[in-house]
Amino acid sequence: MAQKLSGLSPVNEDPINAVKRLPRAPRRVAPEIVEARPLRPTAAPVNTYVRPSEVPRSNDLLDVAAALQSFSPVLSEAFANMEAKQAASAEAAVAQSTMEELQAHVRAGTSPISSSPIAAKAYAKSAAQQLAVRRLSEAQAAWDSGDFDRDNGDFDAFLAEAARGDLEGITDEDAKNAYGGVFNKFSPRLRAQATEYKVKREKDAALTAVGDTWFAAVSAGITEGKTPAELQAALRGQYGQYKDTMGLQPQELDAVVLGVTRRLAENPNNEAYVEHFLNDTRGGVGSIAAKQDTGPAAQVIINRAQASTAAYQKEQLRLQNKAAADADQARVQASLEVAAENGTLAFMTPVDVRTESGDTKTVTADEQQKQGVELIRKKAETMAAQGDAEGGMNFRLGALMKNGLVDPQFKSILKAGVSSASQEALAKGDVPAALKAGAGLYETLYARNPRLLAQTVGDSEQFFYEAYRVARQDMGYDEHAAFQTATRFTDTANPEAVPASLKPNLTKVREKLGELQTGTWEWLSPSTWPLPFRSGNGVGAITMTDDVARKLEQWGEFYVRLGKSPDDAVELAKERIQAGHAIVNGNPVPTTDRAVPENFRAIAEHKLKQWADTYGARYGYEAGDLTVEPAGDGQQGVWTIVRAHGDGPVLLEEEDARSALNFSLRAAKVEQEAAAKAAIVEAQHAKQQRRNAPANAGRVRRNGPQ
Repeated sequence: MAQKLSGLSPVNEDPINAVKRLPRAPRRVAPEIVEARPLRPTAAPVNTYVRPSEVPRSNDLLDVAAALQSFSPVLSEAFANMEAKQAASAEAAVAQSTMEELQAHVRAGTSPISSSPIAAKAYAKSAAQQLAVRRLSEAQAAWDSGDFDRDNGDFDAFLAEAARGDLEGITDEDAKNAYGGVFNKFSPRLRAQATEYKVKREKDAALTAVGDTWFAAVSAGITEGKTPAELQAALRGQYGQYKDTMGLQPQELDAVVLGVTRRLAENPNNEAYVEHFLNDTRGGVGSIAAKQDTGPAAQVIINRAQASTAAYQKEQLRLQNKAAADADQARVQASLEVAAENGTLAFMTPVDVRTESGDTKTVTADEQQKQGVELIRKKAETMAAQGDAEGGMNFRLGALMKNGLVDPQFKSILKAGVSSASQEALAKGDVPAALKAGAGLYETLYARNPRLLAQTVGDSEQFFYEAYRVARQDMGYDEHAAFQTATRFTDTANPEAVPASLKPNLTKVREKLGELQTGTWEWLSPSTWPLPFRSGNGVGAITMTDDVARKLEQWGEFYVRLGKSPDDAVELAKERIQAGHAIVNGNPVPTTDRAVPENFRAIAEHKLKQWADTYGARYGYEAGDLTVEPAGDGQQGVWTIVRAHGDGPVLLEEEDARSALNFSLRAAKVEQEAAAKAAIVEAQHAKQQRRNAPANAGRVRRNGPQ
């Protein structure tokens, strides 16, 4: 019997009929579908995502925990919290680990923070992800730093090899998937930059090849004399060809033209080509210089071309000026060599020469004489270097004397020697090298050329070295003792320094010098400079001047202090005076520190006679009433005629006679030599006439009137 349930009653009526009896509402039309709308089919997006099959779990505890989730939400939440905590701990540990430590733990399936399998699982996943990040960072750093060979290396293989090494030995599939997820997500960007570099490199190589081809063609065209317009049209005509065959765009080819003009701008005289290539509108396309992206670079190139042309022109001008300056200098050098050989350096006159800047400068007579002295010195040094030191010194002294010049090097050696002399150093037995060099040079000049010595050495140095020479040569002292003697006799102006035993000799010297001041003595010719007690060929009596008398007395007292007899002291004093003077019409003319030649006396006396013959009768002067002295700087070779015996200048009103008092040694030398030659010719002619006179006296003329 069926059991009845409370609240339920059996259904005896047909359900369809029951529905039909229900009241019906009136029919209504929806307003939004009153008017039919046309159909507009549209494509609906299709989801093509296919969920990958889930990797089977390898941890039994996780399977149990997952099963328990269906029974208790509390267990599910606890499981999620545990996973989050393990993941956070793993990430912290991974951040502090090295690459080697990460690889070791992942391969071994262990965790440095816990022995729990769940912790090891979380650490392996996080470590694998961090390992992939670091590996990709290392690959990027290798690319950026250049450690990876971009041009020859395979970057895809480089990344694959790095990943293979990291995954080798890892058995945990979750760790592998975590590594692969990170690596596959970020490695495409690295591969893309490698591909982009390769494409760009290939395009740059193509553009470089085009640039080299165009530069060679333009250079050849310039050599052939083609115009800038012709070459520009030739380049422009190849734009389409390179676009079709190599895919090079016009703006890229414009950059190639920039490179060509940049190379052209480095060479001078290409300015017109550079400006046309960059400024030409190219039939309305527009110039490269007018473009926003290429304009600044184009202007820099144009400026460079202009600067190259200007620099080239400036250099060419400098080279032309230098060639002219070198030619002028060679001409001056040649004239100086000839003058040094002929003994005419004292007669040099100012000369104008060109400079590298194109200007003109004047080389004075002094400068030419200094250059001449330098030439003489260098030739002597060359002879010494070739093993002929004696010959070199002889040449040097002879050339200086012939030209009446002084070598500044000699002056400095003599001065340095005296400066280095001191009683303290000599008391210790030391003789400075500079002192030895100065004394050696003094002795050489004294023996070979006293005149040159007088021109070279100063008064104070001469007293020192002369004291040394007398002590060494006449008194037989050794070198050290002679230097000590010289230092004690430096002060020559103190008569009280003469010992009492020598004062009688000093009195006799003054008496003899007094006789000379009131009389005359035989003056020696410059061609036979004597040593003490030797006489030369006389040139007649001279007139004593106050200056000569003062120096005679000074030297006489000096030699008395050195122990010389009165007669010897006077003769030595006379030698010192003769070495520093030339006799002109019987008047001593100081020539120390003056550039005068050996035949100065003949030149000066010729000029005196010439002036006296022309103007003497008008003003009451004879040649013997006159002498000469330097006019201003005697080194310039200009002298003036003055009255003899120290009576002062010749005072004249007429301009012609007054201007004739000054004369140039160079011009006077030419006149004197010409007069001497004419005198010789006249003398020979007169001699021949005297020889022919007896023969002509007995002859009878056969033709003409009887």
